[in-house]
Amino acid sequence: MAAPQTGYLGFLRENGRAVVFGALLTLLSSFGQTFFVALSAPGIRAEFGFTEGGLGLVYAGATLAAGLLLGWAGRLIDRAGWPRYATAVCLGLAAGCAGMALAAQAWVVAALYVLLRLCGQGLTTHTAMTITARRFPRDAGKALGLVALGLVLGEAVLPPGAVALLPSLGWRGLWWVAAALVLVGLVAVLWALEAPGDAPPKPQAAAAPPVPLWRDRTFLLMQPALQAPPFIMTGFLFNQMRLAEEMGWAMAVYAGTFIVFALMRAAGMLFAGPVIDRLGAARLLPAYLLPLAVAMAALVLGQGSHASALVFMVMAGLTNGVVATLGTALAAQLYGTERLAAVRSAIAGGLLIAAALAPACFGLLLDAGIGLRAQAAACFVGLVAASLLTWPIARAAR
Repeated sequence: MAAPQTGYLGFLRENGRAVVFGALLTLLSSFGQTFFVALSAPGIRAEFGFTEGGLGLVYAGATLAAGLLLGWAGRLIDRAGWPRYATAVCLGLAAGCAGMALAAQAWVVAALYVLLRLCGQGLTTHTAMTITARRFPRDAGKALGLVALGLVLGEAVLPPGAVALLPSLGWRGLWWVAAALVLVGLVAVLWALEAPGDAPPKPQAAAAPPVPLWRDRTFLLMQPALQAPPFIMTGFLFNQMRLAEEMGWAMAVYAGTFIVFALMRAAGMLFAGPVIDRLGAARLLPAYLLPLAVAMAALVLGQGSHASALVFMVMAGLTNGVVATLGTALAAQLYGTERLAAVRSAIAGGLLIAAALAPACFGLLLDAGIGLRAQAAACFVGLVAASLLTWPIARAAR
């Protein structure tokens, strides 16, 4: 294990190859993230006869199924060993991409959505975060923050590149390119995994089984705080056209704030790392939702002001950057690295389920006449309550 470092530059000098491993995996997760998968939605609807709502329900169901499977599949990392597990996850993702390029029936698309969400957003990120936290238990905050930047890079680079290729390649050709990139990425991942002088420790096969998580008070208390950001942001971003209309934002201005969101998300990741290493993840837990609560207040109070769009994206970006590293660091601090795979897979499965349920919940409320500003007020109250629930965890950590 590498000695603890005081800053990002020192840590990178000593452990750059290990960081590349994790960042490559989080970058590859982009091919199973909604922002990439959705680019082929118009072509799929046209070819297979889906309505917008019908394809949305299929995708939500696939995401829910992937979240449920992740709780089981994420634990297998200890049985398979790190190189074989990373290889299997990347091959599964590549198979999902190639399958989309070849899909001939609607039910095949639905099944491939499950595979893409499970191996893409779910297991590639899970593999990167779990192995990184185990490699660097004393520098977990900085290491996880650097690794999570692969997510931001994917969000910044892949959508414009894919949009440029779509007219010439079509949606099926785009998935062939994705499959090829995943296979190339796998070679680089395996090279970076075996960093010189940093052979991964063997998993603790004889470790005592953990207490069932659904009976663990600490685990249950921290779930609302961890699941709130993906649920809330998925719900609002899925209905972003309606949000801009309710708030009186010009779409050109609102679209430009996504750059700010990405930058603040990266800032949140990098800020959280040293704080987690210095204070511990549990002590950060009650405070990290406060920026997202401010974002909700901006929606409630800022109708008609473009400044509220900027506040919304800045504050939401900060919280969503912190949560990218906080869950894994919490699992390692509270449950130890020997039980990290089981605990983190349960957390990651919950994140996927929250993201799957959000569009349906927000949509049903909109159908009932409850607008997004009213929903933002309810989210504000929920965020404050979720923060209060975590105070016992923070006190125990002190």
